[in-house]
Amino acid sequence: VIFADKTAAKYAAGTAIHWYTHSPHTNLDEPHKLHPDKFILSTEACMGPGVRLGAWELAQAYGYDILGTLNHHTVGWTDWNMVLDTSGGPSWIPGNRFDSPIIANLDAHEYYRQPSFYAMAHFAKFLRPGAVRVDSPIVIRNNTEATVGAFRTPQNSTVVIVVNNDETDIDFTVEDSKSGKLTTKIDPKSIQTYVYYD
Repeated sequence: VIFADKTAAKYAAGTAIHWYTHSPHTNLDEPHKLHPDKFILSTEACMGPGVRLGAWELAQAYGYDILGTLNHHTVGWTDWNMVLDTSGGPSWIPGNRFDSPIIANLDAHEYYRQPSFYAMAHFAKFLRPGAVRVDSPIVIRNNTEATVGAFRTPQNSTVVIVVNNDETDIDFTVEDSKSGKLTTKIDPKSIQTYVYYD
């Protein structure tokens, strides 16, 4: 509605979406097609209820969602709460407790990096400002449960991220006409990142 109004559209640079409103990720294609000059930012990711220390499912969900939204026109992805205490708070809504990438144990004066923290690192560490999504140079041989994304960085590197949420290994090949070919596999329920330079 805002973007259809020429006057109002001047004051809106883009749209923030919550991660529970865009499943499947292909739902983002039509809004981008209608307004390619406006950004889409993925926001307010969280899982709950409560804290589950060491829960790998949270890392899998983060990896799948981050890569899926980046493959469908988002310019970034933000968490709702990067740090919460061991009860999953604080929260302005009573009883509203969630998990987060870092859990602070205030009594012990220590913190725990959750698996979701490391899932986010695959993106935050390798996709620096200015990176853009490109066609993927990867071919998956025996599975359709993997999510794959390829990006070019300002440092002239190509970053390929693969999220395997399946129960089996995936054989795949990364092939680039300039840089060569790599055939390898990704373990079940895992995330891998490959970086190569021209």
